[in-house]
Amino acid sequence: MTDISVPADTDTADSPHYLRALTHMADRRTVVADAAIYTDNGIKLVEKGARIDSRLYDRLVQHKLREPIDRHLSIENPVGVPALMAAAQALIEQEPLPNMLAQALGSGARLLSPLRSIPLPAPMACKLTVMR
Repeated sequence: MTDISVPADTDTADSPHYLRALTHMADRRTVVADAAIYTDNGIKLVEKGARIDSRLYDRLVQHKLREPIDRHLSIENPVGVPALMAAAQALIEQEPLPNMLAQALGSGARLLSPLRSIPLPAPMACKLTVMR
């Protein structure tokens, strides 16, 4: 089995580009801090329950955060497994390689069945929602 853990010395800071995209998205949909957001030296930047939007961008990029920001956010209409299933189904219908894989397995449903049971952690759902 492959170890996919992140090495302790890996920088997990959110990039300014990701923070810009996140705060820009938050201008169009409700994004709320589920927990207070702190800098790496313990200064509270965002209170629990505060709405996140582009006005917070400058404050967020000026500091290194204690943890990645998406561990502390709740997003309106986040990407979930149903949206991933729909996107994968569209790929099967529109792209040759996924279509051939589905045909080799006998159906698109068989190709997609593992996706249905994959847990989608909130930080990953947050990143996918920003991408969408």
